[in-house]
Amino acid sequence: MRRLLVLAMMLVICLAVPAQRRNQQRRPTQKEQLQERQRRLRQQQQQNRQRQQQLEQQVRQRMKDVEALGSEIDDKQMLIDSLHVEMDTLNSTIARLDSQLVVLKNELEERRQHYVQSVRYMYRNRNAQHQAMFVFSAQNLNQMYRRMRFMNEYTTYQRAQGEAVKQKGEQVAAKLDELNAARSELAALVTKGEQEQRLLEAKKGEQQRLVANLQREQQTVKKLIAQQQREEAEVTRQIDRIIAEELEKARKAEEERQRQLAEQRRREQEQAAAANANAGSNNRRNSRRRNGSATPATPATPTYRDADPDRQLTGSFAGNKGRLPVPITGSYRVIRNFGPYTMAGVTLQSNGIQLEGQAGAQARCVFDGEVSRIFNSGNSFVVMVRHGRYISVYSNLASASVSMGQKVKTNQILGTVGANHVLMFRLQNWDKLLNPKAWLSRLSR
Repeated sequence: MRRLLVLAMMLVICLAVPAQRRNQQRRPTQKEQLQERQRRLRQQQQQNRQRQQQLEQQVRQRMKDVEALGSEIDDKQMLIDSLHVEMDTLNSTIARLDSQLVVLKNELEERRQHYVQSVRYMYRNRNAQHQAMFVFSAQNLNQMYRRMRFMNEYTTYQRAQGEAVKQKGEQVAAKLDELNAARSELAALVTKGEQEQRLLEAKKGEQQRLVANLQREQQTVKKLIAQQQREEAEVTRQIDRIIAEELEKARKAEEERQRQLAEQRRREQEQAAAANANAGSNNRRNSRRRNGSATPATPATPTYRDADPDRQLTGSFAGNKGRLPVPITGSYRVIRNFGPYTMAGVTLQSNGIQLEGQAGAQARCVFDGEVSRIFNSGNSFVVMVRHGRYISVYSNLASASVSMGQKVKTNQILGTVGANHVLMFRLQNWDKLLNPKAWLSRLSR
């Protein structure tokens, strides 16, 4: 019995020792615990950064959607306002047509009355015997002639009255058709205006929902707006500096051109004075001679008539207002208009427009000109093209396919739009900002 107990105890000890050793092997050291904790913290930080990047990307997209809806709302409001103007014009036209129709109807009734009276008179005197008696009962030939002439003229008058009644009736019918067409057009405009108003309300509701979502991420929105403002302010500073340099260069070029013109005028005046003096001397010599030879003509001096290329290009560019091509290839949407706009309760200023295109979209030149500057701003390129006094600016390009000083043509590719597919386009008349929508063909309507 004792031997069995000893064996059982030994068996228990043998089983417990490996288990204890395994437990000791599984227990990590303090260093290993710290390393594992650091690994988990790094993993959590990475996940937090990824979540923050995803959140910022979502917020950026919502901000673009809000701006695009704001642009659509502005366009819808302008369309509705123009429809109201057209409705007012049509109402005035309808009122004018109504008054004209009343006048025409009165004239038609008056002519009908005259015509009826003439028909009744002719009916009463329709008998040829009565007409003959009327003519032959004249007291003399002169009176007989006048009566015959009266009968002929009255017959002609009656026909003219019939034609006048017919023409006036046609005028009344035409005016009535014109009035009905104007009323139909007005009804169509009213229907279109109501539809556009419903679309406008729907867009406003969608925008409000997006703004409410953005307000829940207000800190992220403020951060992104501040970052956007810094980037745009830096680009604006560089553009303003470059334009100031261009202005100074143009001013000096104009001063030199005016100096050359003044110098040329001075030489022409001196040559003209010398020619006059020579002509006077020759005239005096010729007066002392009976048969003098003709004075040779003074050779003409070429004058400074070189046209200013900047002025020519400026006039050509200005003449194409409202017909310039959109500066991005493929389909697009306007996500920011020119002028002040509001984002998450903050009022901001846009110096141009922003167009969101498709993947691989490219920026294209809106008119013939010369690439005046290419510079890097952050992670993107900016291309500036001069069209005389006018300057077009293409920002947020991933790459530029032109070089500084290169002559470019309308629709020529300038570069590829950045990864977010948004092209920032700005238009200026020297240092005066212009609204690009008034100059681009598909946006000016």
